[in-house]
Amino acid sequence: MSRIRQGFTVGPGMDLAESLRFAEETGFAFVELLFDGPFARERIAEHEDAAAIAEAVADSPLGLVCHLPFALDIGSPFTPVREGSVAELLACLDLAHQLGAEKTVFHPSSRA
Repeated sequence: MSRIRQGFTVGPGMDLAESLRFAEETGFAFVELLFDGPFARERIAEHEDAAAIAEAVADSPLGLVCHLPFALDIGSPFTPVREGSVAELLACLDLAHQLGAEKTVFHPSSRA
């Protein structure tokens, strides 16, 4: 019988290195990085943090799951909104891959 893997969410305002240490010490299997706040895709790219994050994750025995942004309306009836939302999700998937994520989490939603 397989064991359920449990993760620890690194949310806005949390330090990644400290979170990795805590998660490892307390027996979590992975950390989940929210692509919001300081870990929003554009902020990571602007500050060239992707390499540092990828290195920290690679140096850790933990896996990485990335949680894509919540507020994107991929079902919008407005083409520019829908296309922008899908483009942002694709860019986030590229970043998750670059960081070494094993999975991503995405909650499709629409106000349409």
